[in-house]
Amino acid sequence: MRRTVLSVLALLLVSGGLLAAEAPKKRAFSLNAGAQMMIWSDVEASAITLDFRASFRLGPNFELSPEIAFWVGGDTGHSTSDKSRLSPGLMANFVIGHFFLGGGVILPSGFGAKANIGYIFGHVMVTAHFGTAMLSDEQNTIFGINLGYRF
Repeated sequence: MRRTVLSVLALLLVSGGLLAAEAPKKRAFSLNAGAQMMIWSDVEASAITLDFRASFRLGPNFELSPEIAFWVGGDTGHSTSDKSRLSPGLMANFVIGHFFLGGGVILPSGFGAKANIGYIFGHVMVTAHFGTAMLSDEQNTIFGINLGYRF
């Protein structure tokens, strides 16, 4: 099952990249740092994240954003000595002016869903997001705030 989920995510990332490469629209990359905390969970934990995102405009109001986040601290769903992990994801965002709103999939310790809302001003981006594990035994729900630099 895990191999199937990873294959589907890889296919989405590649197809999104190919579609974005064909579109004559704007591309942007960003480095983001944030604070995440577990809510509505048996585990009380927080983590610091550093992530890299690529945003590919596929139309005037739609963008596809693959991302990879490095988590430090918190509950990674593994042993207590393991307090870091990489978490890939793919977001689809609706963009209105400087605001964006979207949802997508993430791979924390299990396959999960993520929703986000944000604002871009100049090279600075602020994002609030909410995510939850779906195909995991854990019932972790995450809320986070990120601050990023777009280039």
